[in-house]
Amino acid sequence: MKARMTIALASLISGLVALYLHLWKLGLVGQLACANGGGCETVQTSAAGSFLGVDVALIGALGYAAIVVLSLISLQPRFVRARWPALAMMALIYPALLFTIRLKYAEFVTLRSFCPWCAVNAIAIVICAIAVTVDWFRLQGATGSMDPSQPRSEQSDPVPSAAIRTPPPARPARAPSAPPARRPPGPS
Repeated sequence: MKARMTIALASLISGLVALYLHLWKLGLVGQLACANGGGCETVQTSAAGSFLGVDVALIGALGYAAIVVLSLISLQPRFVRARWPALAMMALIYPALLFTIRLKYAEFVTLRSFCPWCAVNAIAIVICAIAVTVDWFRLQGATGSMDPSQPRSEQSDPVPSAAIRTPPPARPARAPSAPPARRPPGPS
């Protein structure tokens, strides 16, 4: 569960950074706060700042929002043992990691620049990738299968039953007992 909480926090922070960068491109916030003398503006306004005509920061903000929602859903007690949240987060995080590597290459090699805000996003997606991998291994258990098509009944229990709080079973209601029948006085 700590891995999923880490994913939620890192994605929230990075999503807010991506939203800030997108709002800057739209002209809705003032000057871009960048301590290295314009590296952020160079990166944001370059060809690498958009993908298929869509602002990369917008793609990041929407992607991180989806990861935050998934990670918060996965923290619900009924989904602690479920594999689908981890698989869904992997489907978002691993491609985002590859996309980030492409962007960092463009930033460092092609543009010869550095954007601290972009670095925050790069660090966050690496943290998310590590955390989702740790979560996947937690779900598989020490000797469990890595095959997602294998039925759950054939895999080891990834979370001890004591780790999940469940309410005690309800006791069956008893019918009210009738007082003992009185015998009428008389000969026995």
